[in-house]
Amino acid sequence: MKFKIVLFIQDEMTAIVPKSWVHYINGNTYGQWPKFYKAAAVKQCKSPDKNWDKFPVRILGEAGM
Repeated sequence: MKFKIVLFIQDEMTAIVPKSWVHYINGNTYGQWPKFYKAAAVKQCKSPDKNWDKFPVRILGEAGM
């Protein structure tokens, strides 16, 4: 699957993000999010920049082919 459906735990926001934005660190799941959101970054599955913040997330599902 190309995308993950995630719940950003801190602010209870749900989003569809490229799977490359999701990371597993020491048994915890994190999602990266750009400082300034651009829908094109999601649609084009842009690789996350190293300066994007990581937030705790829960995986709700997958989408795409």
